[in-house]
Formats: sequence, C-alpha cells, structure tokens
Amino acid sequence: MALRQMLDQHNVYATMYRIARDRLHNSETEDIRLKLISERTTYGRIYNLPTTTKVAALIVRDIDNDDSRDIIIEKQSGSRRYIDQLYFDAMAICGTVGYPDIFLTFTCNPKWLEVKRLLDLVRLKPEDRSDIISRIFKIKLIHLMSDLKTNQVFGKIIANVYTIEFQKRGLPHAHIVIFLQASDKFLAPNDIDKIISAEIPNPTKDKELYDLVKNHMIHSPCGRLNLHAPCMKTHWCSKGFPKKFQETTSINNDRFPVYRSRSTGIFIEKNNVIFDNRHVVPYNATLLKRYQAHINVEWCNQGASIKYLFKYINKGYDRVTTNLHTSLENQHDGIKSYLNCRYVSPCEGCWRIFGFSIHLRYPVVERLYFHLPGQHNVIFYDDDTITNVLAKLTIKDSMFIAWMEAN
Repeated sequence: MALRQMLDQHNVYATMYRIARDRLHNSETEDIRLKLISERTTYGRIYNLPTTTKVAALIVRDIDNDDSRDIIIEKQSGSRRYIDQLYFDAMAICGTVGYPDIFLTFTCNPKWLEVKRLLDLVRLKPEDRSDIISRIFKIKLIHLMSDLKTNQVFGKIIANVYTIEFQKRGLPHAHIVIFLQASDKFLAPNDIDKIISAEIPNPTKDKELYDLVKNHMIHSPCGRLNLHAPCMKTHWCSKGFPKKFQETTSINNDRFPVYRSRSTGIFIEKNNVIFDNRHVVPYNATLLKRYQAHINVEWCNQGASIKYLFKYINKGYDRVTTNLHTSLENQHDGIKSYLNCRYVSPCEGCWRIFGFSIHLRYPVVERLYFHLPGQHNVIFYDDDTITNVLAKLTIKDSMFIAWMEAN
C-alpha cells in the first residue's frame, strides 16, 4: 500500500495506467484499435483454408499464393508492394498533367503554441501525448493544403500528391508534390527567387523571419563539426551541406536547382556553432511565418529529379533484418516479411487509430488490374459464406473484363 501511495504521489503515469487497466477489465467488449495491423495481417492466414468448389478454390488459391496474399494484405497495411503502387499512381498523374513544379516537406513542430497551451496545463511533454501531436498536425496540414490550393500561394494547382511519414522519435511530417497550371509555372531562375530563399534574412529588417530561419531552417552541424550526424555517409553529408556560395540561382545539368546563396556577412549562432548561408535549407518566407515549423520548399522540373522525387515520397520504412534458417524454413512469407522490423511510433499509431489518410492524391487514379481468363480477384465481406459469394451475379465480372468489352 505504501508503494502504491508513493507511485500515485510522484508518478503521473501510475494512476493513468491503473484507470486504463480497470476500464479494460470492466469492459464487455475488448477495444482492439491498437491491434489494427495485427488483425488485418491475421485475416490473411485465417482464410488460408481448403475448399471444395471450383470458384471458392479460386478465391482461396489466390490467398494461398504468396504473391496474391501479399496484394490482399498490403493494400491495407502499407508494405513494399503497396508503396510501389503509390509510386505508379503518382507517375500516372505526372504522365497526364506534366512534370511537377514544387516539392514541399512539412514537419510537425512540438513547440507550437497550440501544443504548449494544452500540455502546460497538465505538466506533460509533447512525447507524452502523441494523440494531441497527431491531431494538431492534421489540422495544420489541412490549413496548409487550403493555402496551397484555395489561396494559391504558388499559383493554381491542377494536381497534388502527399504522403505522411513518421520519424523514429515520433514526429509526423508530410512530403507534398505540387503541379501548377502552365501560366503559373516558375520557369526562369529569377522566378524561383520569388518563392524560394536559401539565405539568412537581415535581423534588423525582419527579426521574426530571422528567428524562424534560426530555429527551423538551419541544417544541423555535420562534416568535420559532427562526423556522427545522421546525414553523414562515408564522411560526407548526404544532403550536400555546407553548400557553396552562389551569387545567382541556376539549374545544373541534372535539372536540380542551385539556389542563390550569397556571402552576405549575416550569421546565425546555435550551440556555439556559427552558420552562414551555406547551411540554410530552402524555404518560402510566407509559409514559414504562417506555420512556424520546418517547411522545406524545393523547385523541381523534368529530368533525373522526377524519378527520385516520387521514389522519395513513397520510400517506406527504413529497416535492416538478418535471419538464420535451415533450407526447410526458406519459404517466402509475405506477412512475416512485412512484420519483421516493423516500427510503429506512438504518433503513427494514433494517426491510424483516428483514421487519418497516410496518402492523398488528386486527381483520383483508377488502377486497372489485368488477369488471365477465370483468374480475377473476387471481393467479399468477412461474414460472407461461400454460397453467398457464388450466388452473386457479378462473380464472373471484373473491371478489366468490363473495360475490354467496352472497348
């Protein structure tokens, strides 16, 4: 009893844990929302059962086949095949409306006033309330997309794609690709300077912007200053920092922009390190002031950058796995491959529980899956019986068959 009283007095989580435990035990139905991915992957194994009828065998045979089972599971759970499909969708948009114009990365700021106002009252840190972080970032993202599409910060948008990712420490961020109408494209280097800056502003002229660049748009120390920085690859910064001083904006041979970054004599000091314009991450002043978070804005156009760009926004999860097995165990298991080294941060867990979209694209892309005769996928509900499935009038139809008949 004394230990319990001590924990209640000094540990804010002890009481919360006991309340959650009692609520779970007293509930008539178990809350399985933290089990979403597990339930979906288990579904594929449960329906891997023998059948007696031809069509039903077709349904289960597709599930029993490793590749087909991966398709069913990965459509919902976000594995490698699913991510590749998103890449193809984005490239389909690119092939229809032309090359993208702006690539924007928007990262959650745990020091937003909205976050501090809610957490300071209960003396908690942002990492203690991932649900609040997720909800506020979602609200900010909605407003950002409204600014881009309705208020036309960069011009009229005819298409856009974004993907939500979660850092290992838990903060969500969005990779956004924007396609502008022809009359609003930024074709000349001088046009790029109107929307993107890679320089430290003059603190005497714009102190607010200077502080925002200092807090959000300076690349962390790397190179000789920090050989163990996350960006360091084989003794070099993978992001190319520090950049070279550049008097004017230009486009290199790979169609990547080289932004104006002059030697202006204006510096920023952080943690006893001096930074100049060579360490500034490109940004848009209007968006940086409005959202007060890391918002990296990049110009993009045709060339080698396109494939990299779409691969990057759908790159999936970083993971390394090692396994020792006998020859009898060397069988492909799509579900097991997906779950190995799977990391779900608290913010991602909350994001999925709330039902927020991980990926968004406009306009809509319709996938036309082709198949051999009599080998198309059949869609059915979890509680459908084989008899009901066979009785459906559309059992022999598919989108591909309908498209072939229409053409």
